[in-house]
Amino acid sequence: MHQIDGGWARCASRAHIPTSTALLRLDRDFYGRAAILERGLRFRTRIVLVLAVIGLLPLLVLGWLSFSLNRDELERTVGGAQWRFSARCSVRIALVNVRLVVERERLLEQLRKFESELEKRDAQLHEKRTEIEIMSHFCATGRAERRPGAIERSGPCRAAV
Repeated sequence: MHQIDGGWARCASRAHIPTSTALLRLDRDFYGRAAILERGLRFRTRIVLVLAVIGLLPLLVLGWLSFSLNRDELERTVGGAQWRFSARCSVRIALVNVRLVVERERLLEQLRKFESELEKRDAQLHEKRTEIEIMSHFCATGRAERRPGAIERSGPCRAAV
């Protein structure tokens, strides 16, 4: 089965396997610039390059044209939309301002009415205070003193006297 003379052992030896340095040297020799220029491009590589140029060049030109045309249209569309939006916003702001002015005027009118009512009540309270002072003076001294604007009445003190 096994040959002792080294038949299979000789095949399994590493003598015939190239070292990594030798492989790197082969790679450099095969893929180096001088080797490629010396060999020239393979047919398959030339075909791929030609098809890439033929396919990509029109694609790039059409893409550039499409982008430039769409950019102009996009600027017009978006610019118009922005203008309409700003116009709507300015109209809304104007309506809010008008609403605020009307509300302010309504509140000022209510305040004026409230102030006039307050002045009337203040005048009434002042008049009553004057009457009370006259009555208390009369009750204390027994004689009536006429002040301008005072009204004579028969009050509880007069009835008691």
